[in-house]
Amino acid sequence: TQGDPMGTFLYSLAIHDVLREATVLFEDVLIAAYADDLLTFGEPLRALQAWKWIRVELRKIRLDFKEAASEAWSPSPVDLAVVAEMEAEGIRLQDPHTGFHVLGTPVGRDDWAHQQLEDLCRDRRQALATIAVMGAGPTQDGLLRYCANTWVQHLGRTCPADVASA
Repeated sequence: TQGDPMGTFLYSLAIHDVLREATVLFEDVLIAAYADDLLTFGEPLRALQAWKWIRVELRKIRLDFKEAASEAWSPSPVDLAVVAEMEAEGIRLQDPHTGFHVLGTPVGRDDWAHQQLEDLCRDRRQALATIAVMGAGPTQDGLLRYCANTWVQHLGRTCPADVASA
């Protein structure tokens, strides 16, 4: 249930066997999930097949993942039949010159990902500068606590080392 502290844990337990079996059946596809976000990485047709298989198996146990947020990206051209199948499933194929975000981390062309990170850092610096001019007090303390979350640590762990150190 949304908002229930045990919800994500119980959902993760429920989908575990399906994901484990998928990794055996689709050993050439990297399958990752975080709560109801499902990621399948690999050759486009095989990644799509794994995505569809997981969806069918989860529906058998009356569960779903967040299909509405499904995106695909490939740095190389994707066969038109695969593109049509993705579109039929509601999967948005991203421009090969850009990328997409995986759990908040930009994944795609190096220049695009780098620009995404630069924009994000600039926005965060601007927010911190605004908080700094407020002066000391409960409002500033509250805003700093709100802004000082684990997002930066998450981004540091999920970015390639050369991007994170730039």
